[in-house]
Amino acid sequence: MCCWANVDKEAAEWYQDEWVPRIRNPNLVHSIHCEITASGMENEPVGKLDSPWPYMTVHAVHNVDQANKDMRNKLFNPPDDVLGGALKTPRFDIRTYREIRRWQVEDWEGEGGSGKMISPDVGGAGLMPPEDIEHIASVTAMEWDIPADKEEEVLKYYMEVVAPTIANAPDVLRFRVFQVDQATTIQGTSQTDKDSKQLHKFFTVVELESEDWPWEVIVELADDPKWKDYFESNTVVVCFICNAAMSWQQLT
Repeated sequence: MCCWANVDKEAAEWYQDEWVPRIRNPNLVHSIHCEITASGMENEPVGKLDSPWPYMTVHAVHNVDQANKDMRNKLFNPPDDVLGGALKTPRFDIRTYREIRRWQVEDWEGEGGSGKMISPDVGGAGLMPPEDIEHIASVTAMEWDIPADKEEEVLKYYMEVVAPTIANAPDVLRFRVFQVDQATTIQGTSQTDKDSKQLHKFFTVVELESEDWPWEVIVELADDPKWKDYFESNTVVVCFICNAAMSWQQLT
């Protein structure tokens, strides 16, 4: 589950330092809070999300269906008095995703805490050593879509060539591909659910132990005619790409 936050400067400190670290939920495994940074790409960011945003929080969850229920029940929303006051203007886009496939460094567990909470304020001991999650320095996220008539061939190429090539690059800890499940937008005290068919269908998250994107492997891929046809033309795969530096992590 991801929360993309468009928060103005006046509310940013409260949002980052007070609200996000207070989010506790038995279904959460761990959370990674990030702030957008320059990726070195020609356009920053590549593509377009629904709303400009400076912050992204990635929440690993045990159960996507439970996350959807909690999202509908506003368990991840700031209090209504805050949404109607200091956060009346900011916008939050929350999406849940179902994992399709992953590539991961063998000696890095990356699974966060146990999620077994003693109370709403006290989390479990955790299944992953804290130093594992602390290895993450940045996260690159990509929302993307493929025309239905091209989906099978593009996905085959992406899963067999693109993903393992990038996943094997230095500093890449984990490369995961998801499919969007549900989405909602919060602005002020208003919450609006979105039709997932109107969103980018796929979502890629790459966790790195540095803030440098592995451009050397992209240069290798750039020589592949299929890469040029599918990804560089922006006529087959339509995407939004951003790079974000990790601000803090939290085991729940």
